[in-house]
Amino acid sequence: MIRHSMGQDKPQETSNSDFYRSLVRTLIYVLVVFGFLLHAETAFIESPGAASMSLVLLIWSFIPYALILLFRKFLYGSLCAAVTVFLFDFFLHLKVFSDPETSASAMKLMGMPLWNTILILPISYIIGAVIKKAVVKK
Repeated sequence: MIRHSMGQDKPQETSNSDFYRSLVRTLIYVLVVFGFLLHAETAFIESPGAASMSLVLLIWSFIPYALILLFRKFLYGSLCAAVTVFLFDFFLHLKVFSDPETSASAMKLMGMPLWNTILILPISYIIGAVIKKAVVKK
């Protein structure tokens, strides 16, 4: 005999919703940690030079990720931003260290956090808001 009542369906929906929120939060944290590790590797292993300059590069590069953590309550926007910022940083890292076009290619590493902060983050949060409206039905 199958029992089906509306009271039993409601907790299941809440449980699924909580599970997905937890999964999205975990993905955001994982991408932020990967981004931090990528920039730490860039600052301390790939970049020769003074440790103080490497620390400044690391802090400068981590600003977009710190903003993602600051606004993490907007789950869809934060996930879009974390994925986009990490992918841009990862492919720039590959381009600069694997296939540099010129000797000044490393200068792109200094400019990318600015582009991440003023262009990529806002666009990603807008896309996340659009996705939320399309996916979440009120």
